[in-house]
Amino acid sequence: REYILNNLREIDLYDWEGMHADDIIASHPESWAAWKAGDPHRLTVQSNVSSSSDRNSDQNENGDDSSSSSSVRYPLLELWERAQQVWDEIHAMEEHYMKA
Repeated sequence: REYILNNLREIDLYDWEGMHADDIIASHPESWAAWKAGDPHRLTVQSNVSSSSDRNSDQNENGDDSSSSSSVRYPLLELWERAQQVWDEIHAMEEHYMKA
């Protein structure tokens, strides 16, 4: 049997997505340094949507993002949280099949 683990996906980098590394370094030097150091508490990225899965649902009928608001995101912390959720799902499936 197959299962889809929705939280097992690539990291969201929000406003950095599609940018060249040189542009990120120039415009966000402190966050870039945090990214390179793997510092989850200093790596911040601006987001105009609540999450990547909400991007399509936040658009109105004209395709405009009517509910967008900029917020500071912590992508490494979000990634670690998602990883924990995936492990929890895997352990729950394992327990389910051990009982069967």
